[in-house]
Amino acid sequence: PAHLPFRSDKYWKEFLTTPWTMERIGTDRFNNLTEPCQEHFDYRDIISCAVEPLRKDQYDHKLLYSEHQPFYEMRNDGSGEPYDN
Repeated sequence: PAHLPFRSDKYWKEFLTTPWTMERIGTDRFNNLTEPCQEHFDYRDIISCAVEPLRKDQYDHKLLYSEHQPFYEMRNDGSGEPYDN
């Protein structure tokens, strides 16, 4: 799936039962209160806040499609929790 790097290599059962999220990486580990997140989300409502949290040369493998630009929208209730699948 586009912009969902931690779901691209899963088998169907795991894909369908895994929450829609990933760990924050690179520059996204720090809440930047001075700049808006991508697509104007609040930090708690999206992973990754940064459009490209790691430079492409920082990955130790060939990138898949849009893996370098993760976009996981969290629940629309302010909790910062991911959607179940």
